[in-house]
Amino acid sequence: MAGALSLGGLRADPSDALAWPPASAYAAEVPTAWFDLALDLVRATPGFSPPVASRAFGYAGAALHEALAAGLSGGSFAGRLNGLSPPPAPANHVYHWPTTANAALAAILRALFPTASAANLDALDALERRFAEEGRAVLPFGVYKRSVRRGQDVAAHVFAWSTSDGGHEGFRSNFPPYTPPTGPGLWEPTPPGFQPALQPYWGTNRPFALSSGATCAPPPPLPYSEVPGRASTRTRTTATS
Repeated sequence: MAGALSLGGLRADPSDALAWPPASAYAAEVPTAWFDLALDLVRATPGFSPPVASRAFGYAGAALHEALAAGLSGGSFAGRLNGLSPPPAPANHVYHWPTTANAALAAILRALFPTASAANLDALDALERRFAEEGRAVLPFGVYKRSVRRGQDVAAHVFAWSTSDGGHEGFRSNFPPYTPPTGPGLWEPTPPGFQPALQPYWGTNRPFALSSGATCAPPPPLPYSEVPGRASTRTRTTATS
């Protein structure tokens, strides 16, 4: 396909839902461009450490899927992702899914990156405008407007869900007050910077798919000893040799 907005289906009768392609029929130009921009936002926006960035990518992906769910065979993730309720019901069966994806990703990234620089916000506006102009040029106005609203409404729904997971605005506090336990074999700040623990409470956040982190707890750590010849010393030597 030449692009996400260039299918012959755009000439279909707006009243005939069956004549309009499903979401899976379109190329991935729109989401690819948006996730490329999301990566730039992570790199340039202060506070988006690896845990915070991964959370942002997760919710952006969820917003994209939920916005397109009515046009996908698998349907919504509501009831499968932890705490996600069904998004607003579609107002109609005729949508231009690339336009919906564009609106959803623009809205969710604005919400997830409220401290992005002016230059990056301009880049976000420009990307949204690029795909919007392509859509307006070829779509019946009602289909275009409905598709945009669908994306925006679902993005708002997913963002509201995101705010209750325990990691909301984690970029503002990557190093909250925390006194780590002390003792042999336990984590401690390391040189050269002796940086405090990064997001030490992140494990208490609501998981995406599991009911809680306890349902998939890691195994206990290996036995620890600083005595040469003990099992843990031999294991560590073998692992690093």
